[in-house]
Amino acid sequence: EVMAKRGKFHHVRKNDFAFLGLMKCASCGCSITAEKQKGHHYYRCTRKKGPCQEKHYLREEALTEQITSYLQKVSLSSQDTEKVLAALDTEQDKAQESAQAEVGVLKEQLASVETKLAKLLDVYLADALSTEEYAAKKQSLLSQKVLLSEKITDFETKGLSWLEPAREFVKSLNQAANLLSSSNPTAMTTFLKNIGSNHILRNRQFVFAPKIEYKIIAERSEANQNSLTFPFCEVYPI
Repeated sequence: EVMAKRGKFHHVRKNDFAFLGLMKCASCGCSITAEKQKGHHYYRCTRKKGPCQEKHYLREEALTEQITSYLQKVSLSSQDTEKVLAALDTEQDKAQESAQAEVGVLKEQLASVETKLAKLLDVYLADALSTEEYAAKKQSLLSQKVLLSEKITDFETKGLSWLEPAREFVKSLNQAANLLSSSNPTAMTTFLKNIGSNHILRNRQFVFAPKIEYKIIAERSEANQNSLTFPFCEVYPI
């Protein structure tokens, strides 16, 4: 019976600390641990490297408030998300038409260069050009051919490469909005890890380095709290 109880004990978690594993200590770099005191969860430095200047404890409710405050700055409603994605679809159609037209022009230029190469060979075989003249003209035309071929490849394979990352970014902003309504700490932790790095606890403040696009959105959100406009174009120009 005692062994059975012991076996069961190892499968029970005493506390479920929502944001454990998210942060490091800003002062010493140690992990941030959590403990339960008087019915509340608190986060602090583990001090595994010895004495640490970070002596403060951060209550989980306060940490949650800081995290949700940031998520609000980088969130986009489902309605606005649909509008931005629709705008990107429209932009894709326009970009594809423009790219096809440009590729058509480049292919015509490429065909012209290939024709010149063929004629150049005929002229050389007719002894109308010296070997040196032929080699120089051929090299010039080959350089043009390579350049045109590279441009065609870029238009066909890379011309719209920014659109998919833009879509994923917009969807992630909507994910932030959904996290606010679901109050899922585990998902919040995963999201914060995905959009930035160097998550630290400093003097009871949660701080991290967001990726540049999220940094821009958060800053613009702070500057336009009362505005209905969405600063998406400053991150991915449409």
